[in-house]
This record gives sequence, structure tokens and C-alpha cells, in this order.
Amino acid sequence: MEFAVEFAFELYGVVVDSAPWLLFGFVAAGVIHLFISDDFVASHLGRGRVLPVIKSALLGVPLPICSCGVVPLAVGLRQRGASKGAALSFMISTPETGIDSILYTSALLDPVMTVMRPVSAFISAVTAGAVETFFGGGEEKRGPAPLNLPTFQGGARTPLGMAAEAIEYGLGSLYYSLAGYLAAGLVIAALISALIPEGFFLQYLGDGFLGRLAMLAVATPMYICATASTPIAAAMILKGLSPGAALVLLLAGPATNVASISALAGMMGWRTTFRYLLTISISALLMGWLVDELYVLLGTSPSAVMGGAAEAIPEWVGVVSALVLILAWLRLLVKRRFG
Repeated sequence: MEFAVEFAFELYGVVVDSAPWLLFGFVAAGVIHLFISDDFVASHLGRGRVLPVIKSALLGVPLPICSCGVVPLAVGLRQRGASKGAALSFMISTPETGIDSILYTSALLDPVMTVMRPVSAFISAVTAGAVETFFGGGEEKRGPAPLNLPTFQGGARTPLGMAAEAIEYGLGSLYYSLAGYLAAGLVIAALISALIPEGFFLQYLGDGFLGRLAMLAVATPMYICATASTPIAAAMILKGLSPGAALVLLLAGPATNVASISALAGMMGWRTTFRYLLTISISALLMGWLVDELYVLLGTSPSAVMGGAAEAIPEWVGVVSALVLILAWLRLLVKRRFG
């Protein structure tokens, strides 16, 4: 009974902390979807060497697409003429971060992690794309026909209609695709907070290379989206995990999983897949080390928030936002069930 009460308290805290930022992030994602179509993205990732890789990484950073959703998009980009390096760069930066997860990170983690997360995603994406461009050999021929990817058709013309379109996407199809993983992430974060004693990760993994390597081993095969991984990382930091190890989880978890690895191998071959995994692993470990050193250089301790939303946002705002998200989820269930 005592554990159940503690778990319920922790779950309430993380949900209230998260809800306003999640709600705003999903709406912002809808706005991005409204104005940046797949055709626009594809048109900037044509043949080239360094520039398409950099542009694809920059375009991918704010887009709120998870690793399962980015695979067909990457296939479409290849079919439409994007280089392998550009497609890989986009395939890494897109799931590792997004406007929703950046806002969520700012709510649960400190400014250093908020800045370093998208910066690290950009660096790892450009590195992987550059490695593939310069060491991946020549470009093979594209497939026979481009994929038909969904694009915004411009049907909403009035400001009210455009707002409805953005909300329908952000709190509709995007929310539906992520809600299950997000709920699992919140529950896992609450379980970590309730079950694991303070300083656990520091005691058993330390704050150095071993902790970062352990997070890499855990994160590589599993599926966890960028948004859902944020409360888990915050809970682990509160229990003693180093911020660098948490960053490894935030980078490798969304970018790699068994399903996306298999899909990438079928799309670009196992040699490209090996370079992809190797580059992500090395980049994540190096960026994790850099973040740990940055905290030492700044002389600050990492901080995370679980159950303290009232300090920044009134608790009632979190409660109302959570109710809105729950009602949106129920609406989606009814809509999917009864059409």
C-alpha cells in the first residue's frame, strides 16, 4: 500500500509537470506540419556532399517524427533524389529531437541539457551523414518510383481553419502515434522515482564511461521516442545518473531500435547500417562525455524536476492540460473505433 501511494504521487507529479509542455509541443508540431510539407523537405536534400547533409540535419531537428515514422519518410527522400548521406542525417536528427521534446526537456531538465540535446542531435546527424557520404562508396540507382508521402494540401485558408488543421494534426494523428509510448514513459519514470533509492546509479554505475556505455547498451535495441524518453532521463538523473549518460539514452534510444535497424538494412544495406550504428554509438558516447565535462567546467550540478510543476507553472494549469490530453485521447479512441 505504501508503494502504491508513493507511485501514485510520483505519477501525478510527472503528469502535471509534463502536460502543459506536451500540450503546447503537440500544437507547435501541428503548426510546423502545416507550413513545412514533405515535398519542401525533399526538395532541399538533393545530390551533393556536405551541404545536403547539413540541411537535412537542420530540417530534421525541429520535426516531431519518431523513429518508426521517419523510416518511410527517409525511403521517400531517397526515391525523390536525396543522397544516402542526407537521408541518414535526416533519419538521425529527426527522431532524436523535435519541437515537442525540446520544450519538454526545458520543463524537466536544466538549461544545459535543453541546449545540448538538439545540438548533440545535429552533430551526430551531420557526422553520420558525412561518414556515409565520404566513405560509403558511390550512389546506387534510385528505385523505380517515388513513394506517395502525405503532404499538406492547403485546404485550410482562414486563420481559424489553419489553426484547426494544426490542432487536428498535433492532437490527432501525431498524438495518437505517440500517446502509448508517452504513457509508458511516464509510468516508467514514476516507477523509477518510487522504486529506486537516491544515488542508485551513481553507486552502481558511477558517473563516468561505464554509466554512458550501460545506457548505450540499453537504449540501442529498444524503441523509445524522444518525448517519452525525457521523463525517464529526468527520473534517472534524480537517482544519480550522470547527465552525460542520460544524454546517451536521449540520443541512442530514439535513433535506434530493432525495427528501424532492420528497415534501414533493407533500404540501404548492412554496410551502411553498420556505419550508421557505429557513428551514432561513438557520437552519443562522445557527446555524453562532453556534457559531463561541461558541467564540471561550469561548476554546476545537473538538475531535474519531477513533481514540482507549481514552481514554474501553477498546478491547476498542469491539471487542466492533463485533462485536455486525456479528453483528446478519448476522442481519438472513439473516432478510430466508430469512424
